Amino acid sequence: MSIPAVVLIGTLLTYANGSVFGVNLRKMCLCRCGVVQNKTYPYQFPWLAVVHTGSQLVGGSLISDQHVLTSASELFGLPHTQISITLGSHDRCGGGHSINVSAALVSINPGYSPTSSVGNLALIKLRYPVTFNDFISPVCLPYLGMQDYGLIAWTSAWRLNSDFSSCIPRLAISPVFPASSCAGSVNHELLTSDKGCFNPLGSRSFICELDLGAPVFWRRSSHFPFLVIGVISSSPTCPTLEPNATSLFTKVADYLPWIYDRIRSDCNCF
Repeated sequence: MSIPAVVLIGTLLTYANGSVFGVNLRKMCLCRCGVVQNKTYPYQFPWLAVVHTGSQLVGGSLISDQHVLTSASELFGLPHTQISITLGSHDRCGGGHSINVSAALVSINPGYSPTSSVGNLALIKLRYPVTFNDFISPVCLPYLGMQDYGLIAWTSAWRLNSDFSSCIPRLAISPVFPASSCAGSVNHELLTSDKGCFNPLGSRSFICELDLGAPVFWRRSSHFPFLVIGVISSSPTCPTLEPNATSLFTKVADYLPWIYDRIRSDCNCF
C-alpha cells in the first residue's frame, strides 16, 4: 500500500459560545476514518482493538495510525511495558488478519480521578505506525461540543453479556441518555457531567465490566462515517448482571483538546 499524501491543517478550537481558545495543527492524511471497509460481519468495524494488560483484556479503538483510545481505569498505574495491542483481530479464534503491537507510551487523561471515574480516558501510543487496510483503519473523532443525548449508538466488544470471551465481537445498539437519568441504577459518585448512559433504561445491562474501554460509536446515516462518541467506563459485574443496572461511558467530545494535542503528529484521517 502506498504512503498516503499528507497535509497540515489548522483547526480553530472553540467553546460552545463560539469563542476561540486555541488553534490545533494536525497532520491530515488522505485516508478515510469511520468507514465500514468490509460489510461482512464481524469485519464491519476495523477500528476495534484488544488491549492486553497482562492477564486482562480491555477494549479500545484505533483513532489514528499510532494511537488507541481506551479507558484509564484499566491502565492506571501500569507501565507501558506490560501493555500490548491487537488490531484486526475480528475472529480471535481463527486468526487471519490481526497484528500485535507493543505500547510505546500510555497517556492517562490528566483530569482522571480513580475515585469518581471523571475523565476516564487513556491514549496508548503504538510502538510504530500501522498501515491501514480493509481490516485495520481508524474511527473518526466527534465534533467539538457535540451533544449525544437521544442518539442511537453502537458498541462492539468480544464479551458483551457473557461469562466467557467470544471468538468474534458482539454488537449492541442502544439509545444514549444523560447521566442524570441513570441515578437509580448507578453509583452516584460515578454520575459526573462527562458521562452518558448506554443501555435501555429499566432493563438488564447487556454490557459488563469485561467490556470496559470498548468504543461507543454513532453515525448520522449509512452515508456518513462512524464517530467514536464515548468509551465504556463503568458496567455491572459479569456474569451475574444486576437487574436494572446501566453502563456508563465517558464522552470523548469533552476531552478533544487533550486528544488532539497527543495525536497531532500522527496520520489523522478525514
